Order: sequence, then structure tokens, then C-alpha cells
Amino acid sequence: MTRDFTEPQRPHRLRGTPMRPLFFLCLTLLAVLAGCSPGPCAKATFDVGSFVLRCELAGDLPEDGGSIEVAHADTADQVLWASIDGSHFLEAAIGQETVEYGRGSFLFSDTESLRCTGQEVQRVESDGSSVIARGSFSDCELDWEMHFEAESATRLGVRATLSDESYNRISWLGASQPDEGFYGFGAQFNHLNHKGLKLPIWAQEQGHGRGSEPLTSLLELTEGNSAGDWFTTYTAVPFGLSDAGRGVYLDNQEYLEFDLVEPTKLQVDLWSNELRAGLVQGPEPRDLVRGFTEYTGRMAPLPDWSQGGPIVRLHGGSKAVRRDVAEMRAAGVPLAGVWLEDWCGLRNTLFGTRIWWNWDIDRGLYPDWEELVAELEEDGVKVLAYMNPFLTDPADKEFLDRNLYEEAIEGGYLVGSPDSDVFLVDQGGFDAGIVDLTNPDVREWLKAVMIDLIGTGVRGWMADFGEALPYDAVLHSGEDARSYHNQFPYEWARLVREASQDAGVEDDFLFFSRSGNAWSPGETRLFWLGDQTVTWDEYDGFRTVIPGLLNAGLSGYSLEHTDTGGWLSVSSVGITRTKELFQRWLELSVFTTIIRLHTTNEADENHQYNTDEETLEHFADMSHLYASLAPYRAELMAEAEATGMPLIRHLMLHYPDDPQVYDLNQQFLLGPDLLVAPVVHEGESEVTLYLPEGDWVRLGSGAAVSSSGEWITVAAPIGDPAAFYRSGSGLEAQLQP
Repeated sequence: MTRDFTEPQRPHRLRGTPMRPLFFLCLTLLAVLAGCSPGPCAKATFDVGSFVLRCELAGDLPEDGGSIEVAHADTADQVLWASIDGSHFLEAAIGQETVEYGRGSFLFSDTESLRCTGQEVQRVESDGSSVIARGSFSDCELDWEMHFEAESATRLGVRATLSDESYNRISWLGASQPDEGFYGFGAQFNHLNHKGLKLPIWAQEQGHGRGSEPLTSLLELTEGNSAGDWFTTYTAVPFGLSDAGRGVYLDNQEYLEFDLVEPTKLQVDLWSNELRAGLVQGPEPRDLVRGFTEYTGRMAPLPDWSQGGPIVRLHGGSKAVRRDVAEMRAAGVPLAGVWLEDWCGLRNTLFGTRIWWNWDIDRGLYPDWEELVAELEEDGVKVLAYMNPFLTDPADKEFLDRNLYEEAIEGGYLVGSPDSDVFLVDQGGFDAGIVDLTNPDVREWLKAVMIDLIGTGVRGWMADFGEALPYDAVLHSGEDARSYHNQFPYEWARLVREASQDAGVEDDFLFFSRSGNAWSPGETRLFWLGDQTVTWDEYDGFRTVIPGLLNAGLSGYSLEHTDTGGWLSVSSVGITRTKELFQRWLELSVFTTIIRLHTTNEADENHQYNTDEETLEHFADMSHLYASLAPYRAELMAEAEATGMPLIRHLMLHYPDDPQVYDLNQQFLLGPDLLVAPVVHEGESEVTLYLPEGDWVRLGSGAAVSSSGEWITVAAPIGDPAAFYRSGSGLEAQLQP
């Protein structure tokens, strides 16, 4: 199957352009409530905090027109939500889903036995703090109720309920202009403007390949649904940022879809009996980010030590780690930390070398673990480890001191299935159980394991996974896994955060997550995009990184980074990381929150930072460039904590009136003053980029460039990334010798 990843060109409607009033069938009773008889004059207006809800009845017949719409008092001519011409705004249905599950990947289908579309409004009233609309469906024996309540000066809460719990599907419909763009929705990798698409909101494995061949077909043949598609992601956030001055979000954790396929309609389909949603108002995109993150939570600045240089994945035991650290020191690399993923032991699997998921020190690899950690700390290098919410039976493992899986079985600490006390998940060569985070005893037990590791001097780890809770899992609390699934990544991050707090090291502790929900930024210290393939392509390779970073940033994930060089290698079909790809990926990572190197899943088959002297020298140079930006990033992280603004920014956040910027998907801003356009195509040594209006200085050469908003092509050989900083921004002293 051929997929077209190019986004269609569209005329951009400048911000603030109001949507035209759209039809809504207001019943005669509503006109009576408004104080006038049916006819052209019948109107009702309700104040809801800083918001205004307007309903107009133009006549007795539907074709005479009318509308219901929501606006903000500050921009009363700009509609935030309106019903669709000649239609309704709620639908209900009875559905039965089918869910295929395997290794953290989900495939959903739904069969509806009944759908109700004949919505009627029978009463609208205000109780002083909210507006409540009530009615029924003419084609079903079902009542509905909808509440509008101001939750802040810029955010309106919307809640809809159905009277019969057997109706387990609810759809919320509203109008959209054909040229309205929607951005965000979490870490989405293949599009920026999602208009014309349907996005499932469900945390799951991103997938490998995602349409690239032959990898996708190979994985579909051998590993079920593990290839994924354009919309599978670890962090699906139910928030769409519109370029028309509004944001639309849902609070629900159940499976849902944002349906933006039709040009004039925005529809949310939710697998629940109750919809909890909201609207955010703001004149510019940055105001929408601020309004949304004020509600969901914002990310705190990272520890100072993490900004002084790269964090490098090393492996192989104490001797190998000391050797590699010495080599980097000799090469002049300003090393901030080493990430020792194999601290708990290694095992060989179908996907290459994997970790023993038993969170205890492997004394075969690291017999002097505590001494090694202390030695590196003395040298100014932090040690990070690895952990995830799975446990596997290590009975056959060498150098086993503690069997956490056995302890979990005895304590009843693992998630169950409908048929068993333990839901074992196939991980490709081994099975694993999932810790049940709804059990308070589990949380205390696992937190103690974490605190023990922190007590050895470790100052962070990859808090991997979190998206794999099965749809039909049985939980200790009795909660329905269908509504807890998207909450699980948040709880996983919260537990790690609590462990660092209880150990007294929170400010100095760095953990990074790949999965999350809308509220995860309030708990997680840092996110990373997940497991990209070591290819250049726009399916699952290098060219998916910038779209993922930008969409995540617009969704409240203000501190985000990537596995430098990618993760998935399949050497058996010729998919391995080249020197050029590693260096170009590094040149992108320099301008993100963190440089963290990954060796891939097949370290010996892929190019590494020290494969040759030239690569090691390039790595040292880029690491110094990254370190030089530490003061600037510190300012940006303080801003992120205060406003929710991401470090890695889509240009719309600073140039909302420039229609050229909205479709840019391979360049970005680091803060307001540094523009970056990495080379993302193999074999190229120049890049074409859009330089917004202003006076700029080319990084490296120091050449001044004045732009009125122009496309330019610049040389960008390896070692000289295409980056421009704003003249007079204060970055000159940091970036130019």
C-alpha cells in the first residue's frame, strides 16, 4: 500500500476570524424561556463566567435557521463552539467493541446495534454558575443533559450525560471551517495539521515500521499488530489546538476518537455514557497552550547537572563502563551522565539483547556497583538506570539475589486476567506480569525497591512502558481497565516521582517516560518520543522526530527528547544505523532538552559515537555546543513551568500571523530566539528552510541575515547544523567564539 505523507497545501485563515453563525434547532419552549414568541426575534443569551452561550430561533421550520454557539466575552465575534448547520450536537449509541491485544498494541473495531440522532432540546436554563440544557431523542427512548460551566477565565467545562446506562457511546459534534487546522493530540509523528484525519486517543505501543516496507509486512506476519500505523502512539492526548483561536479537550480516559475527516465538522466519539470535555479560549496558539496546561499540569525544570553535557548509554559491566568513560574524557566530551540500562542483567531475545526485568543489581556484570556509582559521582558523572512496570520470572538468571516476580506472585501484586490471577503478556521470547498500581500495598512495595536503588547513588532512570495494560485486565481496586488504561502511565510516573521525594532527592533526580496522558506532565520529569527505527524515512524513522516533538509540545509535553540515533535495528533485513544518520540525529538532539544516546537494540551492528575517531570528535563538538546552551535552556524551563510553553516550539507559537509557518514540519524553534532546520535526508549537505521576519545570525559563521519572511537554502555539512539565532537576543555570547 502506498501512503502519501505530504500534507496538502491549504489557504490559512488568520487567527481570530470568527466562524459564521451555524444552525441549531432550538425548540419553541426555548424561545418561550427567552421571553419572546417563536419568530425571527426569538433569542436567548446566557452568561457563563467569561463565556457567552447564545441560542437563536429564526422561525418555526428548521429551514428558517437558528443557532447555538459559545463565545468568549473578550472576543464575542469569535465562535469557540457551534452546532452544525441544520443538525444536532449530540448523538448516542449502543455499541459492542472488539479489541485485539498483543504486546502493548491494540486493534479496535466497533459494532453498533442502535444509534440515536434525533436530538431535541426541551429546556435551557441557568443556575447562576452554569447553563444546563436538557432534552431527549425523538428516535430513541433516551434523555440527555448537558452542562456548561466556566472553570477559569479562559476555560469552559462541558459535560453531557445519558439517562440510560445501556447507551455506552456518545458523540459530540460541532462546526469547523474548512480551512481550520488542528494540531497537537500528543506525540503524533506523521502529521502536524490533523484536519481530514481521525485520531484514536489510546496509549499504546507506537509500533515499528508504521507502513515502511519490508519491515511492516515482516512484523505483521511474525508479530501480529506490532507494526502500528500513523496514529498509534505512547502519548495520545485528547487535546486539539486550533489555529482559529480555540482548543478542544476531553477529560475522559475511555477510548475515544477525534474525527476531523469532514471539512465542516469536528466530532468526538467516546466509548462511555458520560462525556467530560472543555473548550479553551485564546487569541494566539501560545494562549491555548497556557490555558490547557494550567488545567492539566506543567513540568518542572530539570536538574542542573543534566544540562552540562550528554547522557550516554553504556553497557557490558563495570570494566567496560570505566573504559568508555575514560575514552570520552580523553576526547573532551563534557559528560553529564551514563545510562546503565543493563544494571539488572541482560538476556538474548528475538529483538536482540534485552534487559532482565527483575529490578535488582546483577552482580555478575556489576560486582562493585556501589563503588562504581560513587566513583563516577566523584568525577561529576551521574549514573542512571532502567525500570518498567513489568516483572518477569528470573529463576534461570545467573547472579540472582532477589526474585521480585516471586515476591509479587506471593503478595498478589500483579494485574489479573478474567481467567487467571496473573495476566502474562508475551514480550517476544519471554512473558511478563504487570504490577497492579491500584493496589496500595504494591505501590509501597515497589516504591521501596526504587528507594533501595536510589540509595546506591543512582540519580535517575528510564521509566519505560506504561501503555500495555490489557483492555480486559482485572485490577485490585475493582476499577474497569477500559477506563484505567490511559490512567496507568500517569500513575507509573507518579510512583517514580514519589520514590524520589521519599528518598529526599527529587530536585536532583531525573527520570524520563515515553507513555502518558494529558495530566502526565504534572508528574513526569522528562519525556522521550520512544522507539524510532534507525532509518531516514517519514514512516517511523528520523523524519518523524520533529513532528513528534512539535505535536507533543503543543499538547503540554514541554520537556521532550529523542533516542539519539533511533532504537530499532533489524540487521537481518539490512536495517542498521549508518554514521551519517547518527551524526545528523545528534545535530538535531543538540537543540532539544537533553542529548541521550542509545546504542539501539543491536549495538554491535550499528554505528556508535566511538565507532571511529571522526565520529567521536563530532560527538565531542556537538556536546560542547549543547552545554553552551544550558543558561538559555534554564530560562526556557522556568518559562515552561510558569506557562506550559514547550522548549521545542512550532513556529506558530511566535509567528501566529504568518501563514507560511503553519505547515512547517521539519524545522523548529528552541525557545523564541533559536531557529533550527536539521538535515533530514540522506546524502544532503544543504537545507531549505523558512526564515521568519527579523534579523538573524547564522550559527557558526556569524553571518547576519535579514529576512522579511523568506525561504532560503543554506549549506549544512556535517558538523555545521543549520541554525539561526535572533540578533540582539543575548545568545551571541553563548554561541559565538
